[in-house]
Amino acid sequence: MKELVDLRKEKKLTQEQVAETVGIGQSYYSKIENGNKVPKAKVIKRLAEVLGEEVIEILVSKTY
Repeated sequence: MKELVDLRKEKKLTQEQVAETVGIGQSYYSKIENGNKVPKAKVIKRLAEVLGEEVIEILVSKTY
C-alpha cells in the first residue's frame, strides 16, 4: 500500500501539477496528501486517473 506522495513522486509530478490536472487547488491537494482532508469521490476518481492507479489504490492509500 503506497501513500499518495509516493504515487505522485513515482510519476515525477509536483503537488501543483497534480492539483491543476485534477482541478483542485494546491493547498487542498496538500491537505489530502497529508491526511488532513478526505476528498470527494469525483476527486478520488481524477486522482486515480492522473496517478495511473485504480480507484481502490487511492482509497486504501495510507494517507487517510
